[in-house]
Amino acid sequence: MLRSDSWYDPEAKKLRVMLEVPGVSKADVRVTLSTCSWNRVKQITVSGVSRPVFPPLSAAESADGMMLELTTTRERRFGEFARTFAVPAETNRKDVEASIENGILYINVPCGIPVAPNAEDVPIH
Repeated sequence: MLRSDSWYDPEAKKLRVMLEVPGVSKADVRVTLSTCSWNRVKQITVSGVSRPVFPPLSAAESADGMMLELTTTRERRFGEFARTFAVPAETNRKDVEASIENGILYINVPCGIPVAPNAEDVPIH
């Protein structure tokens, strides 16, 4: 999972999201705006792939013919990733700003004024 911070900027009236993508190039990240087919919620999805820096683990032969196992310590995760955020229904692609700098992906989405919370309890039967 991508680690992220998000907050509403009341002066700019924008949702600001920062996602950690260390070592991931701009070409390996995709930001898409879509509508979920089953609940019709507008959403932004960040997806991509993080590639390992070191070659795959293998064995090598030393000068005297002995097989040496090459080891690498890996604490970072590699592979495909995706993270989805709900955005206002009126959001258009041209309104969404995305940039990447120093391993952080920044996304800004216009949101207007937030509504007051209106949570309602749903009875469990």
